Amino acid sequence: MYRLQLKFANPKKLQDVRWLEWEILDTPAAKLWMQMLLDLARTKNTFYPRFTGFVSPHKTMVDIQHRLNQSIEVINESQIYHIAERAEDHFNQEFANVIHHHFELLCGSIDKPANYVRWDTPQRVRNAIAELNHCIHDMEALHRSVEMRTQGTSTTSALVVASRRVPRVYIPDEVFKYFTFDIEFGTIVYHYSQIGKTWWEVFLDKDEEIFNEAILPLKYLSGEFDISFSSNTIHGEVLREFKEFLVGRGLDPAEPKLALGYVPVGKLIRTSGVSDHEYREALENHLCLRGGKIFKGRELKSVLKINEDEYSLTL
Repeated sequence: MYRLQLKFANPKKLQDVRWLEWEILDTPAAKLWMQMLLDLARTKNTFYPRFTGFVSPHKTMVDIQHRLNQSIEVINESQIYHIAERAEDHFNQEFANVIHHHFELLCGSIDKPANYVRWDTPQRVRNAIAELNHCIHDMEALHRSVEMRTQGTSTTSALVVASRRVPRVYIPDEVFKYFTFDIEFGTIVYHYSQIGKTWWEVFLDKDEEIFNEAILPLKYLSGEFDISFSSNTIHGEVLREFKEFLVGRGLDPAEPKLALGYVPVGKLIRTSGVSDHEYREALENHLCLRGGKIFKGRELKSVLKINEDEYSLTL
């Protein structure tokens, strides 16, 4: 049985670390992902972690908005494209949708990249384009987490672990049955390794700006991964509204290739008596991923090469 260990550190005090461990599930979906993760690790691919939705002094809304505005200035100064909007001192979902739409136009798709991200586009500009996407999703997640904490419910915090120019394969048909909205705290899931939004994200964001072509259910599998540090069970009125939203757009909510939800591949090995809240509270002070190890039984199979700068992943 495979296990994944990750080392978390306090950004202001790197010797203050916490190790967490996951058991990789014994499913075809998890086995395919683990093989791709091992391939990336063995070829020394660098992994770029991003903490999103954590209510923490180490990553505030003001910080993210400032970074977003800096990225907009870099793009505008390049004169390849102009963005008139700027982040202000409060979150606005309509603004977030507009910026994400700019990102879609600037970036294109994996299959058909836009001219703005050609090989001769300066790397600084490519970085800024990538940051539009990262900052907007971080702002959305943090806003929802703050709202949910105010209401006394779980937050939408997660760790996203991506890499550059990774090999991708089409998700096999037999894996689509593993998509689910019933995700436990600490679950590792497939990463959204493409450009666009899922139907669930469009529904949550009430996104009227997005092109239909940019609404893309997950169809690729890579060795990248996300870890959900919230319980994502969707049911009741919200699930009913989401299904009505899909039907209203001529879609069948029972169609597996809509890829609704997430594909779980790893389960957090929990310490007895430690609550979700206590795990999240510890992580809020350790928003720096410093290392990772993959084991099969007791045998160390590979080590993850981690870049600790959250926004250094480029296009």
